[in-house]
Amino acid sequence: MIMIEIDGNKLKAGTYISAPLEFIDKKYSNWLKYVGSIVQHNFPKEVLPHDPKGSNKKIKELLGISPSRFVSIWNARMVEAYIPNDIRHLASKVCRARGGNYIPKSLRAFVSNRCAVKEAEKDGLIHLIPLFCMFEGATTKSLKKRIGKSLWKSLCRNSFTRNLLIVRSIYFFLGSTSTKYLRNRVRNLTNTPSSLLKKGLTFNKTVTDLLTREKMLTGRKQELFRISHMIQDTVSMGKTLGLNLAARKDIKTYTLSRWRQMHDQFIEDINKKNNIESKKEIKWLAPYDKEYASGKYSAILLTTKYAIKEEGQIMKHCVGSYGES
Repeated sequence: MIMIEIDGNKLKAGTYISAPLEFIDKKYSNWLKYVGSIVQHNFPKEVLPHDPKGSNKKIKELLGISPSRFVSIWNARMVEAYIPNDIRHLASKVCRARGGNYIPKSLRAFVSNRCAVKEAEKDGLIHLIPLFCMFEGATTKSLKKRIGKSLWKSLCRNSFTRNLLIVRSIYFFLGSTSTKYLRNRVRNLTNTPSSLLKKGLTFNKTVTDLLTREKMLTGRKQELFRISHMIQDTVSMGKTLGLNLAARKDIKTYTLSRWRQMHDQFIEDINKKNNIESKKEIKWLAPYDKEYASGKYSAILLTTKYAIKEEGQIMKHCVGSYGES
């Protein structure tokens, strides 16, 4: 529980805010959640408009403060209330997301590890400090045990900036994550170049190696995403065709051009395979008569997926989808 006061006496009464470590993002998208309780406490008869612009204007009239000013004061009070002064300078560096906002989960872990953080700083192990954002109640020894000896050695060789990039890429996978999953995730991140981590990108080793060979690590984010999806799609289609591309020893030599050629070829092969399969007679229809006639009316049994789909397209109804059942 912390006391929020806005510009001295501009609020008619102080208001206790029940918020166990909450920061308002810089876009103010969640500021109404907090300021609403202040308005209700001080102006119980006032009703805020439903639209954001109208409510912002009304709040500014009532409280005499703009959203940006309120957010600035609120976040400053949170920092003062929850982050000990002796580690505040470090928390500001390691507990923020790429957009600059504090991440409550990592901040809680960092504050709980205050003694270990101060000890690491005293011993000159500044490059390890970002790792204390990962779990509450962590020590150097417990982190080493949970991450694994070989990965820990790799992290110890990293700079402060690189370890910070790795931790920022793993924030949302922490918590109840199993040790095995955590180690696989950290291993993948330690093999990911910093230029990709800075963009918030992590790919599997095949994609990362390809981008490195093709000197595309500094490419546009969306283009790198498209390349990654194309490769994953190609590997998936290969499995459909009975090919295990991931097991091939020469996969490390594949160029981007070759991946694109395989992708297009696999699409063509799968379409041909589906076309052939769709024209095969459905087995369970074999015992039934293929044609039926009565007077001037006759009916032909649709015995292939292709025929069922074609019927649906011609008649413009949903029977075509039954061919896939």
